[in-house]
Amino acid sequence: MRVLSIATFLLFLLSTLEASVLFVNEEVVGEKSRPKIEALGNELYEKSGILTGVVALESLSGKTKEEYFKELSLTPPFAIIFLTKKEHQVDILASSDVLKLFDKDAILSPLPWRGTILPILSSKKGDYFSAAMLNGYADLVEQIAQSKNIELKEAVGSSNKKTFGLLKIIFYGVIFWAAAVIISRKVKRYGTYKK
Repeated sequence: MRVLSIATFLLFLLSTLEASVLFVNEEVVGEKSRPKIEALGNELYEKSGILTGVVALESLSGKTKEEYFKELSLTPPFAIIFLTKKEHQVDILASSDVLKLFDKDAILSPLPWRGTILPILSSKKGDYFSAAMLNGYADLVEQIAQSKNIELKEAVGSSNKKTFGLLKIIFYGVIFWAAAVIISRKVKRYGTYKK
C-alpha cells in the first residue's frame, strides 16, 4: 500500500512538472472537483505565469509540510492550498512574491462570513473536503487574479460566493440560536430552583 502511495505521488509529480496546475490528491478531494480546479489554475497560469494548486494528503507520514514542499522543488511564483486529513492541517504555501497578492488570513478564517475553507470543513456534511478545497482554491485564484487585474472566464463568480456566504451565515445562525435556547432554558431552570 505504501509503495502504491509513493508511486502515485511520483506519477503526480512527473505529470505536474510541465503543467500549469499542481494537483496532488490521495483520494481526499473528489475527482469531480479536479476539472474546475484545473480550468481555474490553467487560466491564471496562462495570464500571469503563477502556478497554483491543491495538495490533499491522507497523511504526511512523519514529515512536516515544509519538508514535503521542499521535496516538490516548486519554482516561484506559486501558491498551493495544502490539506492533510490525519494531521488536521490546512494551510496555503506561497512564494513571497505571490503571498502579497491574496489575503491568506481571510481564506483560512474560521469565521463563516469570512473564511472559505475552515467553515466548510467544520460542517462535516457531504463531500466536505472537496467542497472546502474547491471553494478555497477558487477564492485564492480569484484574489490573485484581481490583484493582477486579470479577468478570469472560469471564475466561480460573486453570485455563487454570496449564496454560499448566506448558507454559511444561516448554518452558524442556527447553531448560535440553538445555543441561546439551551442557555436560556438552563438559566430559567436555575432561577426556579432558587425560589
